Amino acid sequence: TCMVKTQNVKNKNDQYYGGAQIAIKDTLECSKSVTGTSDWTELTFMFNSKNRDSIELGFRLGGYNEMSIGEAWFKDRRRNTWFR
Repeated sequence: TCMVKTQNVKNKNDQYYGGAQIAIKDTLECSKSVTGTSDWTELTFMFNSKNRDSIELGFRLGGYNEMSIGEAWFKDRRRNTWFR
């Protein structure tokens, strides 16, 4: 879970996996996407680890094989730190 804020985010090619999201690296597994312009919104990603020993999570603008434009800021909801 993290907080995300967006400004003018839209999918460049109008595909289905764009926007600001949390995702597992090199997979199609991701949270819901946040598009448009939004104030700080909680974004949660629940997943099944399956048989994996470890995973790499990414906080990204765009999706697997999808480009998005705009700006997104992510921050830890428990701390006052953020990144863009």
